[in-house]
Amino acid sequence: EEITEDVKEELITVYRTNGDVINIGLTEYLVGVVAGEMPASFPIEALKAQAVISRSYVLYSKRNNKNVNFDVYDSVMSQVYLGYDYESKKLNMIVDSTKDKVITYNEKIINAVFHSDSGGKTVNNEDAWGGQPLPYLRGRDDNNSDYSPKKKWDLEISYKEIISKFGIEPKEIFVAYNNADRVEEIVFNDTKTTKSITGDKFRIALGNNRIFSNYMEIENDKKNERLLITGRGFGHGVGASQWGMYNLAKKGYNYQKIIKFYYQNVKIEDEQDVIF
Repeated sequence: EEITEDVKEELITVYRTNGDVINIGLTEYLVGVVAGEMPASFPIEALKAQAVISRSYVLYSKRNNKNVNFDVYDSVMSQVYLGYDYESKKLNMIVDSTKDKVITYNEKIINAVFHSDSGGKTVNNEDAWGGQPLPYLRGRDDNNSDYSPKKKWDLEISYKEIISKFGIEPKEIFVAYNNADRVEEIVFNDTKTTKSITGDKFRIALGNNRIFSNYMEIENDKKNERLLITGRGFGHGVGASQWGMYNLAKKGYNYQKIIKFYYQNVKIEDEQDVIF
């Protein structure tokens, strides 16, 4: 069954990785996003939750847009949009069955950020990014990483790589953690000089595909001239965990209950009922 575009349906302007800017109806956009953000093999209620989260995210982005010519990127800079080639009966059904549903707090659509796996607890938005605390983005215990391939991970980084990336040999290291037990700052000391780097910059410099989150502990193995990193989870940890959604759906939670687990004191309403 093909998606029928409602004439009044909102258009989303997407900046594609190849440099194109396209306009696409919200429904078709969401099918491509759910395909990009969550395997179609995930439980139905997890997929429905993702559809509502992604609809809320893009409409919030559109209403609070800082980009002049487009609403969202098609990548993890916003949320992954694969395109209409990934349309399927199952995903069409998922998006249609949650049609118009958005997540609200105080009658406004929320900034419904999400990530792959919290590793055991989610994070207050201000602890991850600074800025004002948002009442619906509160960190909480989240023991729902059972199925995640990144529930626990480890990595060895040689002194040689640290020197090439940061220009200092880490003879001593000091690690500062934020309220969510995530690495906020790392201080390297080579006995002559000291260098400080944020947890985010450390992760970016060494690769997000190697250091999956800042929820980690770092041990200095001086004998073998390497850092031993043990971590949990994947992503920034704010808002909904996708592998947590998987686990909650397996436990029998419906999509509304999954959403309310991750976003505090929110409502799920029809878009047309929300005041902008």
